[in-house]
Amino acid sequence: MTDLNKNGIILSFDALLAVTVVFFLFLVINSNLAGIEENPFSGIYLREMALDTATLLEQSGKLERLVRDNDSSQVRQFLNQLPGGFCTNVQVFNSTDLNAAQIVVSRDGCRDTTTDLVTLHRSFVVVQDLDANYFVARVDAWRQA
Repeated sequence: MTDLNKNGIILSFDALLAVTVVFFLFLVINSNLAGIEENPFSGIYLREMALDTATLLEQSGKLERLVRDNDSSQVRQFLNQLPGGFCTNVQVFNSTDLNAAQIVVSRDGCRDTTTDLVTLHRSFVVVQDLDANYFVARVDAWRQA
């Protein structure tokens, strides 16, 4: 009978030790998961993607065709082909009135946000007949949560 009492104490001590180890592991894992932060370079990546988007829209002539033909399908198609989670909004302003956008094109399926918003402005010229008209494109970019 005395042997059974000693085994019971050892089993209880083992169970207490196991619960303590599991609790300690839970605390370590939880603190590591809570400490995971967003990539510190994500703001730079977002800015570079927005800059590349504005450059490609300008140099491919899509911005000029957007104004001249008043057809946003090519710009919208380009915006929809960007990597997932990267949302953009392109607004075109006449250089004489920078308060009212003439044309607004947004990527499909993106909600507006105010966090991590990158805004770039790109000026371009549209030649119609013999007139050269100056426009400003505003490209807003953000990450879809």
